[in-house]
Amino acid sequence: KGIDAPIISIDYGLAPEHPFPLAVEQSFYAYCWALKHAAELGSTAESVICVGDSAGGNLAGVVALRCLEERVRPPSGVVMLYPALFLHDTPSPSRMISLMDPLLPLGTLQMCMYTYASSFIEEHGPIMAALHQNPGMPLSGVAPATRRRMHHLSPLVAPDHLLAAFPPCVIMASELDPLLDDSVMLARRMRGLKRSADVKLKVVPLLPHGWLNMYFVGDRTSLNASNEVIVLIKQMLANGSAEARMARGEGRERATSPEPNLEESDEDAPVVKDDPSPPPGMWFPGEGFSTPNPDA
Repeated sequence: KGIDAPIISIDYGLAPEHPFPLAVEQSFYAYCWALKHAAELGSTAESVICVGDSAGGNLAGVVALRCLEERVRPPSGVVMLYPALFLHDTPSPSRMISLMDPLLPLGTLQMCMYTYASSFIEEHGPIMAALHQNPGMPLSGVAPATRRRMHHLSPLVAPDHLLAAFPPCVIMASELDPLLDDSVMLARRMRGLKRSADVKLKVVPLLPHGWLNMYFVGDRTSLNASNEVIVLIKQMLANGSAEARMARGEGRERATSPEPNLEESDEDAPVVKDDPSPPPGMWFPGEGFSTPNPDA
């Protein structure tokens, strides 16, 4: 309603009845079908973006990677909210700090990962753990199809040439989320590929994994973050439309509105303000990364 654009929600098969990679393939084929049948769905498909949270954030990113591999028109942009980007039990600071997290404790996270892709993780987990440390390392004896499946499961280990061509994206992570470090690592990899201008990372302070659902119980912080997502989606759709017009030779400029920062007005409603400043210790790259405050 706030976006004023057609929205397609994909009812992909869930594990354990439908393990990896079924959800990946269903999501990709649904995306291709929607592009071909856009008029039936009430859209020109001039600008199409993929959006998802948690496991859906994983699939939104993987669909973009599959488009690049299969030479299908990629989305104009990708929005990933607290996404699951690395499905392996490799420890990280955010995962260890969240060992007893009340919403997504480490044991539950591991159960979800292995329910989704236990056989693949058990067979190829050591290689993915090595790629986690060095995504560009050469892999001898690994079939190309297996290597592709690794980043279909964990976009964080996608090869550099795919991340360099990845559509503009926004990653909104949560400060109190076991998956936080994976989002930071993906954004840093893209920064190393000179993508800091069109890859933005926002760490929402003081919210756990799944904060999008807290909007419905009246949490003000999640409400503000949810409204910020709407603004970012609308901006990304506008940018995609502008680039489509430029490709047709109509000469329309790409939207360059500043990245939004939502605050509450005197009427207790969120408003958009310019010139955002990141909270101490938060990464909020626009033209580049802010430096985390080591004392925060």
